[in-house]
Amino acid sequence: MKFSRFLLRGILGGLIGAPLFLVGDAIHNKLRMGYVPYGGAFQLMAVPYFLIAGVVLGAIIGCIVWALQVKARIKLSRIESCLVGVSFIFLLMILLYVISLINAEQETLIPPTAMEQFIDRPFQHSGIRSLEFT
Repeated sequence: MKFSRFLLRGILGGLIGAPLFLVGDAIHNKLRMGYVPYGGAFQLMAVPYFLIAGVVLGAIIGCIVWALQVKARIKLSRIESCLVGVSFIFLLMILLYVISLINAEQETLIPPTAMEQFIDRPFQHSGIRSLEFT
């Protein structure tokens, strides 16, 4: 089994998964705060950086799957390989979350700026109002 095959599959998975994380971030902001800051412009500007991060993490996952299959001689199906990659990302996210909890001070909700409220108005749905502060 060629190392490059595992590496390229990992990179492809990272290229697909990283922009999906940004979509999830926009949905999280909408549900948590009631609006997406600056109409999602930050998510659009972050796409190249997340693509690079996706390539790097995908390459690491490809190396892990290669090591499991070739060095440890564990036969993994494609679904099991995907589960290894997803579990690696979840463990990384949990680790980063725990580190942020250890280093965090009291977190407060930051009200939207006037520009955020202005940009977010066209994207509001009927019945869902943005957080408004006076």
